[in-house]
Amino acid sequence: MKVSTVRLLADARRAKAGGEQAMASRHQARLAELVAWARTRSPYYRHLYQDLPTDLAHGAADLADLPVTRKSELMAAFDDWVTDPAVTLAQARAFADDPARIGEPFAGRYTLTTTSGTTGTHGIFLQDDRAAAVTGAMMARMLLTWLNAGDVARIVRGGERMALVAPVGGHFASTVAADRLRGQSRIASFSVQQPMDELVAQLNAFRPAVLAPYASIGALLAGEAEAGRLRIDPALVILSAEGLPLPEYARIAAALSTKVRTS
Repeated sequence: MKVSTVRLLADARRAKAGGEQAMASRHQARLAELVAWARTRSPYYRHLYQDLPTDLAHGAADLADLPVTRKSELMAAFDDWVTDPAVTLAQARAFADDPARIGEPFAGRYTLTTTSGTTGTHGIFLQDDRAAAVTGAMMARMLLTWLNAGDVARIVRGGERMALVAPVGGHFASTVAADRLRGQSRIASFSVQQPMDELVAQLNAFRPAVLAPYASIGALLAGEAEAGRLRIDPALVILSAEGLPLPEYARIAAALSTKVRTS
């Protein structure tokens, strides 16, 4: 069943109105529900969590009390890790190896994304419709806290155009998101793998009101703006994927005369 992002936003508003204690209680209950689901559906987590209390809902357990999971360990135990026994690593890898299927549902019901493998291990992760809706609601809440009336007006004056700067050819989260947004004239995706002068020329022509690059690319684009080659006026820059030294965020903001936030 499809989950309404609007309903999730209303639910989050009610939770915040309840205060810190109500949110802490909700956190505890949902953590307990997640752990119970993992124990029931995943042999890997059933073994990993065998020493945890049976009923976390009435304990003082928090995320910090859960054993650490590492990507290399999860991928090595993929078939026992996933909570859907119908999903196998062989199926997921075959899907991930096919760039023609980027943005398509995996197994008819999951969004499949991969990590780049820069740590030495390619991760494969699945989201169902509810997880995707929750992510959408969280992004909407972030935007509401980031933007004031002046920022919104500036975005509207800029044609509400959004530029995603992401890799192509893989099932990366940003690539999948860009593929699903394809066809919307106000949203365009630009490849991080092309020469910088070509990327700058494309962004100058598109004139985005919102720019969403990887953080390292955002820093490089700030340098292009400082050199006078990048001539865009975004109201908001949303960085993703990586962290930067703290002074870099202020430099990007100054170079592009914009707000800089990280997702």
